[in-house]
Amino acid sequence: MCAIRGNVTRLLLMVCLTAILAGCPLKGDNGLTLLLTPETLDFGADEETLTLQVHRNLTNAPVEPVVVSSSESWIVPEVCTSDSDNCLGTGIVDRVLIPIRVDRTKMLLGTNRGEVFVETGGAALQKLVVFAEDMLFVDFRVSNRLPAVGQAVSFEDASEKTDSAGDTVSRLWDFGDGTTSSATDPVHVYSAPGLYSVSFTVTTANSAETARKAAWITVGSPAATVDFEASSTSVSEGDSVVFTDLSVSSTEPITGRLWDFGDGRTSTNARPEHQYTQAGAFTVSLTVMTTNSSNTETKSNYIIVQRKVAPAARFSVNPSSPVALTTATFGDTSDAGSAPILEWFWDFSDGTTSREENPTHVFEAGGDYNVSLSVVSAHGSDTVTEVVAVQVVVPTAAFAISDATPFVLENVSFTNSSTDGSAPVTQHIWEFGDGASSVEENPTHAYNSAGDFEVRLTVVSAHGSNTASSPVTVSFMPPTAAFSAATQSPNVGDAVQFTDESTPGTAAVNSWLWDFGDPDSGAANASASQNPTHTYSASGFYTVTLTVRTPVSSNNTDTLVRTDYINAVQAPTPAFTSEATNPDEPDNVQFTDASVEGSEAIIGYLWDFNDIDSGANNSSTAQNPTHRFSTAGTFTVTLTVQTANRSASVSSMVTVVFIPPTVDFSVETVEDVPREGVLTDGALTTDTLQFNSLVTLGTEMDAGAFTYAWDFGDGNTSDLEEPTHSYDNGGTYTVTYTVTTSTDVVAVSQVIEVDEPPVPDFGALPQEAPTNASIQFFDQSDATNSEPILGWFWTFGDGEISVEQDPAHVYTVVGDHTVTLTLTFEHAATGVSMSVTETKAGFIRINP
Repeated sequence: MCAIRGNVTRLLLMVCLTAILAGCPLKGDNGLTLLLTPETLDFGADEETLTLQVHRNLTNAPVEPVVVSSSESWIVPEVCTSDSDNCLGTGIVDRVLIPIRVDRTKMLLGTNRGEVFVETGGAALQKLVVFAEDMLFVDFRVSNRLPAVGQAVSFEDASEKTDSAGDTVSRLWDFGDGTTSSATDPVHVYSAPGLYSVSFTVTTANSAETARKAAWITVGSPAATVDFEASSTSVSEGDSVVFTDLSVSSTEPITGRLWDFGDGRTSTNARPEHQYTQAGAFTVSLTVMTTNSSNTETKSNYIIVQRKVAPAARFSVNPSSPVALTTATFGDTSDAGSAPILEWFWDFSDGTTSREENPTHVFEAGGDYNVSLSVVSAHGSDTVTEVVAVQVVVPTAAFAISDATPFVLENVSFTNSSTDGSAPVTQHIWEFGDGASSVEENPTHAYNSAGDFEVRLTVVSAHGSNTASSPVTVSFMPPTAAFSAATQSPNVGDAVQFTDESTPGTAAVNSWLWDFGDPDSGAANASASQNPTHTYSASGFYTVTLTVRTPVSSNNTDTLVRTDYINAVQAPTPAFTSEATNPDEPDNVQFTDASVEGSEAIIGYLWDFNDIDSGANNSSTAQNPTHRFSTAGTFTVTLTVQTANRSASVSSMVTVVFIPPTVDFSVETVEDVPREGVLTDGALTTDTLQFNSLVTLGTEMDAGAFTYAWDFGDGNTSDLEEPTHSYDNGGTYTVTYTVTTSTDVVAVSQVIEVDEPPVPDFGALPQEAPTNASIQFFDQSDATNSEPILGWFWTFGDGEISVEQDPAHVYTVVGDHTVTLTLTFEHAATGVSMSVTETKAGFIRINP
């Protein structure tokens, strides 16, 4: 019998371990493989059950229970129990048919996708994809799941559907107490206590579906909520499982329990321990009794019991025929059986062993080795022995030559590129063909004579030797002619120094022959010196040739020809003139090029005016530049003219004289109507005098670079260009104005006469009086050192005035009054009438 436990459910097919998936032993067995047909199950919108076919390959591997599970709760593997159901076959390759059902009440609307998994011990997990479409999802809500007897309960349709389901045709409610309703959202009253299951069926034009909720409404005293768990749901034959009751009763005490373990045995304990003695899938149920009710929880195929199967030892070796002294990798491919393998023991038949799961091993010698592997698990052990053929390989000789055509006495590098065989190379034997040899791995060798030689390398290992050869041709090395000239573009008439830069070959150079390409020079056109000189008397291009020789008998000469190597040129003759651009500007000089070209055109000019203070203007590349010198003096000016291949310079002295500036100044008063000419006519101590600079520039062009110094003759000075100044006392003062340029200091002086005006002041008696009292004012002005006073003008602060010198005044207005006295006098120096004023605020107080 085969049983299932679905959804996270697994289907355990106890498929007659000696019949359905068992067969005769097969030679060269590769292990168990499960084959599924079809690869995809598509239920569409209508199918409820489809059949999955499970095959196995031709094998004698031990077979364990087949377990079928699903990834989604709506995919339900069904039970297959007998041959009459056409779900079990016989023979080695016959099929097992497994019905797969879908529960559309657990699907989501639209297309649902899940997977079915099929597995058994010793075979890889297989899976297939399942598709199904749900057009209608039926669900409902209730207002109260724990009503009292006679209390109304509201039911609400919470179903959803797709457009393909069509319009809703009908609804049918079954309240579990023998009554029904076709209303959309009915109200129902339960008349007796109890636990009621509710079902709700919705029918549309293209679909119908029922939602069933077991024990959904509890009226009056509820029954106990039953649940339980097991210490393990997957065990082996003979293992014990502890079951724990997790049930809860909210209103009545639990009075009893009845366990059914699915194998014909039961228990009434709250926490029983049970031993399963046979393989299979077992459904466990627990019934819990209270004072007035009972309730049962059943878990289908809850306990999976597997048969104890010992491991089957197998292994692989890579490479399958290893080479001695190289690493071979051994891999455990054993079938674990029903329990994991705990121990491995390898015997390599050469005196060495290993307890690793996948060891590596090096065989020291060739031959056939009987390698065995023993594996042990909690359910048994097994040993397998196989012959491993170990090979030996001789090394392969090979080498590279840095130069297969070297010269005599030249070092040649020989590089070993041999490869090891099954044993490493331990010896390198070189024979160079000239009687010399070496045992280095990568030697160097120089041949003492020319000729053809055969080089041989023999490599030796513990497993044999091998030889490789290659020819070498040796010849004399010739010299290499080379030379240079101190200059390749000399001036006509200048001697050119030639330097031999030749390198010797096998022997040193002992002979030189020069041809300077200048036949007009006669015998001087040739030389046998190593480093000669030659003078070219005419401009033009000349080809120079050097031939060198060594004393060896062959391959001893080399010639170097350098075409148009020397370009003899007639140099240009630089010259220039200079003169000031204007007699009043001797620092601004015009320079005129007067150079004469040689055999090359002049293509550039560079002037150096030797005037460092002029900064970037100290040089010029113009042919005829103008330069303004920054200071007076004598300057060495240099002109350099340039051709394509050379340059020539000439210098000349230029003397620069500067014209100093003209300095003068004027003075005026800072008044609304300024007075001028005060230097001779006089000023007052009350005047603020403006000193005006009157400078005419000379050669100096940057007046901003000038400095100014004023001495006012009374001990005061200023460095402003046009300052102001006031004198504290009358008198005669000499004013000196000094202007300093980068080349000159120019000063000028003038005399100024300063007079003092009278100093106004006054008093009064009394200063505080009642109204209508007479107050006497009296003039206290000082005119000792000033011009005589011509008149007095009083304002008493109450709108009244007086022109007397010492007036009396009567105040009729109470308060503080400001009094002002203004003196008039004639400035004798200018004949102008002037005035000075003294004001005293709040000077007089008048009381009521």
